[in-house]
Amino acid sequence: MINNFIFDRNLKNISMNEWKDLYMNPCYVVLGRTQIGKYLISTIWTGISHAKTPFETIVFCDSNPYEGIRHKTEKESIDFHLELVKLYLSHQEHILGK
Repeated sequence: MINNFIFDRNLKNISMNEWKDLYMNPCYVVLGRTQIGKYLISTIWTGISHAKTPFETIVFCDSNPYEGIRHKTEKESIDFHLELVKLYLSHQEHILGK
């Protein structure tokens, strides 16, 4: 059965079984993972969204969620991840306490 709130990375509606199979594959789920000092920037495909935003970027600080945003497309999520990396790297001295 197709669920109106479950999407693959191409925004095609998929069934819960299809989602489960895809979600078990970290190469499919993880779009970006960057550690900068105590911050981890993680961008993933969640596949589940009521607002058709099945991608998510979360910044963790010392393993705790610090800030996050959801995205509508894979490209948008990857672009945002890269922008956050640039931002955090540009403040690297402050972030790393140097």
